[in-house]
Amino acid sequence: GSRQWALRLPRLRQDFTGTGDLTAALLLAWMQRLPRAEQLGEVLERVGASLQAVLAHTQAAGRSEICLIQSQAELREPVVSHRA
Repeated sequence: GSRQWALRLPRLRQDFTGTGDLTAALLLAWMQRLPRAEQLGEVLERVGASLQAVLAHTQAAGRSEICLIQSQAELREPVVSHRA
């Protein structure tokens, strides 16, 4: 049967540049590493955790264009705090 997944993340009150491209890239990367259908929830959790970390670095730097270099560790090994 088919399943639906949802991941709710806190809304940030700032506009960022590059989040759509980053989300697409992270989805592709994590889906390649975790290819089974039953792993999709974990894929979404890792994508969300990575996005949150990147945006936290970006906010701390006072920028709107996402800070990828400063977020390399969290992109490779995100700390998941929200579950799908």
